[in-house]
Amino acid sequence: MALRWLARASLLATSTGVVGVLGFSAAENSLEPVRPLAAFIRDCKKKNDDDATDNNGGGDKAIAAAKVVAERPRVLVLGSGWAAQAFVRDVDTQQFDVCQVSPVNYFLFTPLLPSTTVGTTEVRSIIESNRVIASFRNHSLSSRLAYILRMRTPREVACVEGEALEVSASEKRVRCKNSRGDEFDLEYDRLIVAVGSQCNTFGTPGVTENAHFLKSVRDANTIRGAVIDSLESASCITEATEKKRLASTVVVGGGPTGVEFAAELVDYIRSDLSNLYDEARNARVTLIQSADHILNTYDKKISEYAEETLAHANVDVVTNTRVLEVKESCVVVKDKKTGVVREVPYGVCVWSTGVASLPLTKALMAQASGNAQARARALRVNAGLEAMGLKDIWATGDAAAVDNPKLRAQLKDLFAEADADNSGYLDKDEYNNCLAIAARKFPQSAEHIRKVAKYFADADLDHDGRLSMTELDAVLDAVDKKTRAYPATAQVAAQQGSWLAHRFNTDDVGAGFIYQHKGELCYLGNEKAAAGLVGSGNQEVVLVGETVSALWHGAYFAMMRDQRMKLKVGFDWAKARVFGRDTSRC
Repeated sequence: MALRWLARASLLATSTGVVGVLGFSAAENSLEPVRPLAAFIRDCKKKNDDDATDNNGGGDKAIAAAKVVAERPRVLVLGSGWAAQAFVRDVDTQQFDVCQVSPVNYFLFTPLLPSTTVGTTEVRSIIESNRVIASFRNHSLSSRLAYILRMRTPREVACVEGEALEVSASEKRVRCKNSRGDEFDLEYDRLIVAVGSQCNTFGTPGVTENAHFLKSVRDANTIRGAVIDSLESASCITEATEKKRLASTVVVGGGPTGVEFAAELVDYIRSDLSNLYDEARNARVTLIQSADHILNTYDKKISEYAEETLAHANVDVVTNTRVLEVKESCVVVKDKKTGVVREVPYGVCVWSTGVASLPLTKALMAQASGNAQARARALRVNAGLEAMGLKDIWATGDAAAVDNPKLRAQLKDLFAEADADNSGYLDKDEYNNCLAIAARKFPQSAEHIRKVAKYFADADLDHDGRLSMTELDAVLDAVDKKTRAYPATAQVAAQQGSWLAHRFNTDDVGAGFIYQHKGELCYLGNEKAAAGLVGSGNQEVVLVGETVSALWHGAYFAMMRDQRMKLKVGFDWAKARVFGRDTSRC
């Protein structure tokens, strides 16, 4: 009897829950949210009309309309990357009219872009519509209840698919062009520049003409087709040297993107292409890096493990080598130690060597007052992410370069505060205390300060077990050099976007933006990965091996805020594991 009543109660609760969800969804579907593009245009027109009417002795109605416009500032967001989407999700649309302008109408989950070049994940699985992200259905549950109860009007971010051509900082206007080629102007009260960056060629001849970049959906699709096309072409010829060239791939750049692409490509060749193309069995992948090691911004253990793992997978890792030119069928390289110049033949060349500012960003920097943006690699911003020398403009992500304070300028004060026994030297405990003081006073540099904490012995040049002020100066100089720019990662951009939205919502700058490093991950192929995680006491914990691959998958899965994206990516991973990757070219 008790079990019967329990079953009935469970059925009733389930039915009630289903009815509640359906009712909630139906109530939301009946709402008509305000999408501020129309509000922007109408408000802009009203504002101009009101000004004209007011000058001619207009009535109270016009004045009231002007006040409504003034009460809700217009925020224009350029871009749809990590920083832009984080801002759009978190900004309070009850306080601001927000419009997002982007050349593409979707957000791209860039960490999985290398895997789309070989079909481990499909491109459509890692994109999400800007309009879906901006929907009021992604607002907090309390806000959605207020909308349904008609206590508040749902307001969404207006999304425009268009390219920002020009920004007039003095007129607070942005000239845009839509996909049909029509040009139009959008005015703003506040501008968020989150346009990202472009690949940096460093002026190397032939890169633009002959190499593939890996920054966008189009790039990934192009590379995917080029790999198959090279193998198909190789299968149709008999000349051994040309056949070997076509089956070879050169990756320039040993950062995370270049390494993960090389790893994914080796997996693709070994697991799928070798079963279909005889030429793939002798395929060659070469990874060229200018620095001493690949992944040189990661922990040394990760760099060494990555080189060892890739070499074991028959990837030719070439370090200390500069690319002089990219020709149609080979890359001309120079060994930085020996000076020897040679050619590396390829069928496909992928260029992934860092980022550079877009023309729009450079043009905006030129409008800054004084020397505020002189010699900056991107829009120089202060701790509050406000563009220096430009009014009412903020920048985030790859478009921004945070101007951090210099620790060396505070050398004497830091040394004196940490020198507890006034000996004129710092022992190891005093050194750690000095770094703790510096991290507290300069939170923007805390991540790099943490990394130098373990280098006391290296800093102690005379090996006397203590540091002089000169030796500490070298440590602080190293921190200052590392703190010049945040890494160009999704992690930094997303944190900046969320922080800026909170700053707008609360009008509270606080201590400024402080990057919270959560760790770093890199897939190395053959179900192996490496991770540098932040453990207790802010000490970095390095993990490598096959088990870390599960962590890599889980971490990226957790970064996806859209449930549909999680479902599609999870299905892609399962499909690739069970049935293999798609090798067709279309």
